[in-house]
Amino acid sequence: MLGYYTFETGGDYNAALINYRQHLDEYVYDKIWSELSLKDRKVLNALINSTDGSVAEIREALNMKPNEFAPYRERLIRKGVVDGSTRGYLSLTLPMFDEYIKDHFVEA
Repeated sequence: MLGYYTFETGGDYNAALINYRQHLDEYVYDKIWSELSLKDRKVLNALINSTDGSVAEIREALNMKPNEFAPYRERLIRKGVVDGSTRGYLSLTLPMFDEYIKDHFVEA
C-alpha cells in the first residue's frame, strides 16, 4: 500500500505516508481496536509506554500478577497484534499501530 500511495502522489513520500496511515486506520486498525477489550487496550498502551517492551515493566505499570497478565498476552499474540517470540518481551507487529494507540486510547 505504501508503494501504491507513493506512486499515486508522484513520489511525495510524506503525502504517501499520510494516505497510508489513513488507510490503515480506517480499514484495518479501527476493526482490530473495536474487537479488543479494555484490558487488552490497557496492555497495549502500557507496551507502547514501556522503555523496552519487557513484560515485567508492562505488568508493573498495570499492577498485574503474571497469572493475571498471561491471558491478555496470549490473546494479543493469537490476534497477531503483538509478537512474544523473545522471552520476557513483547513488541507490536503492526506498522504505525503505536501511533494509532496514542490517538485512540482512552482510559476508562
